[in-house]
Amino acid sequence: MIRLNKDQSFTGDSPPSRGTAAAATAKRTGKTALILFGSVFALAGLFLLKPLFVTPLQKMHAAKTWDSMPATVVSSEVKSHSDSDGTTYSIHIAYRYEINGAEYAGDRYNFIGGSSSGYERKAEVVRRYPPGQVFTLYVNPANPSESVIDREPSLLLLLGLIPAVFSLAGISLIVFAFRTAKTRLDPAQAARQVVALKGASPISKAVGITLFAVVWNGVVFLIFQSDAPILFHIIFGGIGLILIGAAIYSILATFNPRPQVEITPGDIHPGSSVAMRWRTMGNIDRIEKLVIRLRCLRVTTETTGSGKNRHTRIVKTPLYENVLRETGSMSEVAQGTLQFSIPEDQPASVPGNDDGICWQITFNGSISRWPDLKEELPFTVYPADQECN
Repeated sequence: MIRLNKDQSFTGDSPPSRGTAAAATAKRTGKTALILFGSVFALAGLFLLKPLFVTPLQKMHAAKTWDSMPATVVSSEVKSHSDSDGTTYSIHIAYRYEINGAEYAGDRYNFIGGSSSGYERKAEVVRRYPPGQVFTLYVNPANPSESVIDREPSLLLLLGLIPAVFSLAGISLIVFAFRTAKTRLDPAQAARQVVALKGASPISKAVGITLFAVVWNGVVFLIFQSDAPILFHIIFGGIGLILIGAAIYSILATFNPRPQVEITPGDIHPGSSVAMRWRTMGNIDRIEKLVIRLRCLRVTTETTGSGKNRHTRIVKTPLYENVLRETGSMSEVAQGTLQFSIPEDQPASVPGNDDGICWQITFNGSISRWPDLKEELPFTVYPADQECN
């Protein structure tokens, strides 16, 4: 019988057993589609980032050295642009100016350009430039035909960063696809007599959610400053509040107690007996009940619909679950040992984030008025016919 005593040290560096596990790659599905989809997002974002953000920013910086001179308004109006998506508006101020006896004409108000929803703010600008009004214009000394009325940076310029979010999402999909393709059975586990299990870092998750919430709510702030329809305020603002809540929740979860877990041996097959030892680090007094489970999940990619209505999601289906320990005792929450077996009729691990089989030990701790402890610790179960010794 395999045993792991409570007084053993938590090193995870026990001498390796003879031999190593042979690495087996799992069949990947949808890798090419994921890379292509991510590439479209990344390239589209980069393509739009230059005209919407980079070029206007460069122009604003260059215009700081342009010459100022008087100009006269010829006409001014708020132009409307209607299509199937609705009506948008733009500022149109035509003016003329003279340099060294030569007359020039222009109609550029700022470097952002384009049209957007919201009429009142644009009408307010137009009212300041009635026909015949003399105002200060900025002209490029190297090209007198290039001019602008407002050369100052605007918060609306930050809207040009939205394509960068799409680029980051596309790059993330590509990285995810390649990381999935490289996933293999862990040969190092079988080479160890004692294996320390590790879960995902809650800090990385909290940072990712917080950064996304900051970017999203930055866009929401700009929408609130504009004359966008109230429906935009409600939808984008509501999502922003949800993201703020998720960020706060994930940050609080980083202060939860975390279990340190070791199992022995590392060479685990269906039918193997496994010994486990855990120690919970942190403020364990807050945990009212701790449940430790052994789980086997099938991970699949599910696609529904077609064309524009096609949706793909990762589905985790439980194949096996066994409650190893359920306790409210502080001494058992703090540390303990137990022994379990991998049923012979259950499948071995098949690595893959989009098509595979995952074995894990989960720790779920109930904490009053605080995010619950939720820890998933994956480990490898090797095929019964795979020699690891």
